[in-house]
Amino acid sequence: MKGRGGGDSSAGRRVLVLALLSAVGLLVLHPALPGEALRPSRIRRLDQFDLPVIADALTPVPPPPVSPRADVSTPPPSPPAPEPSPSPAAVPDPLPGPPLEAVTELPIVCEGDRVRFLDGGRRIVGEGNVRIEYRGMLLQADRAEVDVPGRKAVAEGNVVFHEEDQYLYADRLSLDLATREVEISPGRGYFPPLYGGAEEIKARGREYVELNKGHFTTCDLDDPHYHLSSRRVEIYPGDRIIARSSTVYWGRVPVFWIPYYWRSLKEDCSGFIFRPGYRDSWGFFVLSGYQLCLPGLRAALNLDWRHRRGPAYGLEGDFLPWRRARGDWQLYYAPDRLYPGRDRYLAEMSYRQSWPRGISGSFALNYADDPDFRREFFRSQYDASRQPPSFLYLSKTWPEATLSLDAQFRVNKFEGVTERLPEARLQTRQQQLGETNFYYELDASLTNFQKRFPDLGSTHEESVRFDTFQNLSYNRKFWGWLNFIPNVGIRQSYYSRGPGVEEDGEEETETPEGRDLLRRIFSAGLGLSTAIYGVYPTRIEALDINQLRHVIEPSLDYVFVDHPTLRRDRHFHYDAVERIGPANFTRVGLRNLLQTKRTIEGGEQSWTLADLLLQTNLYTDPDKYNFGRLIDDLSAQFRFNPVARAGLRLDAKYDTYDGLINESTLGVWAGSEDDWRMNLNHAYRRDRGRDSLDATVFLRAGPKWAFELFGRYDFADSRFEEEAITVYRDLHCWESSLTLRRREGRDETEIFFTLWVKAFPQAGLRLSN
Repeated sequence: MKGRGGGDSSAGRRVLVLALLSAVGLLVLHPALPGEALRPSRIRRLDQFDLPVIADALTPVPPPPVSPRADVSTPPPSPPAPEPSPSPAAVPDPLPGPPLEAVTELPIVCEGDRVRFLDGGRRIVGEGNVRIEYRGMLLQADRAEVDVPGRKAVAEGNVVFHEEDQYLYADRLSLDLATREVEISPGRGYFPPLYGGAEEIKARGREYVELNKGHFTTCDLDDPHYHLSSRRVEIYPGDRIIARSSTVYWGRVPVFWIPYYWRSLKEDCSGFIFRPGYRDSWGFFVLSGYQLCLPGLRAALNLDWRHRRGPAYGLEGDFLPWRRARGDWQLYYAPDRLYPGRDRYLAEMSYRQSWPRGISGSFALNYADDPDFRREFFRSQYDASRQPPSFLYLSKTWPEATLSLDAQFRVNKFEGVTERLPEARLQTRQQQLGETNFYYELDASLTNFQKRFPDLGSTHEESVRFDTFQNLSYNRKFWGWLNFIPNVGIRQSYYSRGPGVEEDGEEETETPEGRDLLRRIFSAGLGLSTAIYGVYPTRIEALDINQLRHVIEPSLDYVFVDHPTLRRDRHFHYDAVERIGPANFTRVGLRNLLQTKRTIEGGEQSWTLADLLLQTNLYTDPDKYNFGRLIDDLSAQFRFNPVARAGLRLDAKYDTYDGLINESTLGVWAGSEDDWRMNLNHAYRRDRGRDSLDATVFLRAGPKWAFELFGRYDFADSRFEEEAITVYRDLHCWESSLTLRRREGRDETEIFFTLWVKAFPQAGLRLSN
């Protein structure tokens, strides 16, 4: 480290710079309140509230009986003078006219050490441990008075107001029970995920909270780590917060002033992310981003610095301009020091939109300055898709069919792309022909293909293709248990141009059969299947098994595809249509299901404990297309899911001739909701020499610490491809992680630190991954 930095002094300066950047990052994110604002006795976590408990034995004591003809304005007699005993009461609305018993309005439940009914039950006064409940609202105080006809309540002394997960605390509070409007001066409260206080608070249920001369934070300490003090704060719980004329405090120290502050309270907005670290190919780096959330827009500004590559700047986000529409974009600019005199950049955008009447569309544009840019700066995106396509797609869907228009084009010269400029396609679902058991389906497309090769400007293998596939099937069940489904089909592909057209200088030379080519393929098939099951009255409470059902589904599917009428060397090859070749085999399948009944989300549902599907192809006419074999590979798909949080999946193909596994994918997972989880995945491909195992283990070690281990081992090369360990630390109102990762395959090691606000977890934006 010292050698890389140039000495102790420069190393010290780097540490100081990183410390200052960390401090600035902590301050930019979420402000809160002045030092004396929140006290533990008033602002605590939800699980720390000690609300007064009324004994279950207490029963409502109604006012003395009133004659049906009596004037309801006559006050009931006063309670006896001796020691007051708790006397909860449920009082209906005493409106003029009908007697009390006839009123159907929901009652106001009032409990306390002493409860009095005045003005004929129109006014309730409670004293000592008063508790008032009405329509999901709870009001507790030393003293409270309720105007029953007006649905108004005034409480004094150690007032606590609770509705759902929202709390308010004050010495005096007025409440409109009908509109849920609350006013307190002064007071404080908890509005998830914010804690706040003000000289005056106005609230309207879970819809709106206004703090005048107030403050807020996500930290619940007596002296919060950070807070924001504002002239006026508007909180829309679960949606957004707006603050005007705000001062940001770090502890008790004011840092800077913000004239207008807006941020989303939704889970998909993370705020500030700060990530310093070291990577072999970058040197020391600092990746930082601040995420801004506005109505219909989520954007992040990236400011990055890499010691060996220099600064880089990015802007990314997603947007919802209107209903049924969503888009995202990413811009990144890096004047890379490894490429002197050359600026490197990336621009990506995608958009999806749906309209009424089954119309939808999507668009994607992915441009990069060079083929290595995404791999060097956005590794996780590169691993997911090395060459993301650029396209424009529109479709119209009916219950019976879908009509689409697709245009795929090349944006980057270094890519090889088969362009579709454009492709029109009509696909129909199986349509019943009249009242018969016959069904018809059609798949027709008209495509203008232009095949472009990397780093070449001219196009090659240009042709217009008109392709149709028509299939007629018959569906009937015999004897109530045997499904009988034969089908016949024909595919016809017309090519306006083929390999027979060659360029000779500036003119085209047409060889025999170089234009107007027709390729025809006939196909047929027959499907037979049934289902046999048995129910067993088995009950195992420890495994939550209530009865067992075993289902067996055998199937036979015969497939015949005739030889194409046009040889493979006589037409261009663009997609899967050209790969269709002759076939003649019977697919034999056997599926076994083991199911039970479980109570899920309040209702009884079927739960599949195990699912095993075995299939293989028996060839009628062995030839070069199936390597002269009578029996194809045996494929197996197995799912084992005994409980919701543990399971196993296996997909494998077994070579029945060589007695070897050709490919397999195994996945095992288990864990609890928060404390631990484990994932194990094994991938094997014999033809590609791929044999790797990766494992992830997460363990929470107490309320403050958690650890995650990841490793991927390559059995073919007998080495670890990637190893990583991450340590998570709860910093009360902040979350942090420290990660060490090593990629031996690329001979790269990196270590980085990440910090974010706990109330706003990291969102799905890229933030210079």
